[in-house]
Amino acid sequence: MSAPQDKIAELRVKQLEMVQAIIARIAGYGAEIKNWCITVTTAVCGFSVTVQKPVVVLLALLPIVTFAFLDAQYLRVERQFRNTFDQFSREKWDVLPSFDLGHNAGSKIPLVAVLFSWSIVSFYIPLVLGVAVVMFVETFAY
Repeated sequence: MSAPQDKIAELRVKQLEMVQAIIARIAGYGAEIKNWCITVTTAVCGFSVTVQKPVVVLLALLPIVTFAFLDAQYLRVERQFRNTFDQFSREKWDVLPSFDLGHNAGSKIPLVAVLFSWSIVSFYIPLVLGVAVVMFVETFAY
């Protein structure tokens, strides 16, 4: 089946817009995860101060680790879709796009490579240090 060149170009643009919308949505999820992590960590630290038990603040490490892995997973998927976007943009513009976004569309990125990226480490490590400071202050206050 052949289609006019302008229709093919229009479909190609739609394909790229679709992938870009997915990338933007996934990036928004990453920001939301960071917001939830701060909220839960602050709540646990506040509870620890309220009950005057410094050891309770260590429970804040569980959501930090959990949210860090979840954020890394979303970042990994975002990077895979960015690779898919790059792959689609390099395809010939005179061929109908396939709109295939299956699991084989993008390149595979290991979770460990993303877990130690600057956007994960620069957020969650200071959060862990903040929890350590709260525990240190609480230990000497009570």
